[in-house]
Amino acid sequence: MHRRAFTIIELLVVVGIIVLLVGILIVGLSGAARTAQGAQTRALMSTIANALVRFKADVGYLPPVLGRGATPDTDPGYAQDLLQSPQFTLNQNGTPAASASQLNGMREWYSATSLATYLIGAGNRNADGFGCVGDPAFTGGSPPPGARERPTLGIKHPGRDGVWGALTSPTGGTGVLPGSMRARSTSQLSANQGYLKGRVYGPYIDLRDAASLGAVVDYRELAPGEARVPVAVGPADANYPASRPGASDALRQNFGMCILDYWGSPIIYYRKGYVNGDPRYVATREVRAGAPSCGFDLSDMPALRPQRFDPGTQVEGLEDVPSPNATRGDPITSRELYGAEFALLSPGPDRRWDPRRRVGIDQVNVDNIVVTGP
Repeated sequence: MHRRAFTIIELLVVVGIIVLLVGILIVGLSGAARTAQGAQTRALMSTIANALVRFKADVGYLPPVLGRGATPDTDPGYAQDLLQSPQFTLNQNGTPAASASQLNGMREWYSATSLATYLIGAGNRNADGFGCVGDPAFTGGSPPPGARERPTLGIKHPGRDGVWGALTSPTGGTGVLPGSMRARSTSQLSANQGYLKGRVYGPYIDLRDAASLGAVVDYRELAPGEARVPVAVGPADANYPASRPGASDALRQNFGMCILDYWGSPIIYYRKGYVNGDPRYVATREVRAGAPSCGFDLSDMPALRPQRFDPGTQVEGLEDVPSPNATRGDPITSRELYGAEFALLSPGPDRRWDPRRRVGIDQVNVDNIVVTGP
């Protein structure tokens, strides 16, 4: 009996079909994985947003913006100096009366370390008024005050200036600049026994995944003369400093801690500007003589602006001061940003972002994830 076998062409067709189906399956699985990763990051950002609301209800203001200031990366407190809110007058149309360089400075007023500092309290007693100082394994005799501050997470009230007196009543010796972490006046307050027994705020977030807590070790310039963005490492990185809770206090203070998204990038924190160094005083965007105003809000931050608008979305038109950034429809923002008190940004799967531009070179910012509140 004669049996017909597959021809070479038929076999090739079958193999081709199988390869095509496998390719479609891989693409589908990859897309599902990216969607799940994005959902996980959005869930974390929503948790942070809720924590910020609780922090404000307890303390009276949103966390100030901490970042790369006067402290070099070789000293304790790197990336944890106060970045004071930029101040601008306003044009008659309500836009900031500022040069391109001033606008760029405003757009880089954000923090990678504020969230871990204020919502978790990753620092020791010298950084936030709460937590052990010195060797946690103290034995013998009467334990020092710091040894009674367990667990180390949490903060004491940051005070009127939001940085434990670093701006209004700075401490430290020669060369210590107001607003820097070394200028914080926590040691004097913590030496008081009654203060040690006072209220501890937070932690407002329970990071069950240790991989979500990273350290800011550098700021990378995107290109000569362009913006600098924070570089963070996680616990699995060989360059990760021993700065997570449980490590020695000296090492913990060398670098500012940050909260990482799914892809290992620091989640960026923005807030509305404020005046007179008082984070409680968020000025409105008014155009009148003598009106105190920071002169900007979150709608002025191009990196936060949506890449596309769904039908029915309320938009707000702005007239940016002419600059290299006023292109590609930059003046169009969402009304949600216009009224938001704070915003959180994840650079997304490509781990790239540019705080000065809406889209940027090579489609940077296209996959940014933004959460606003309240």
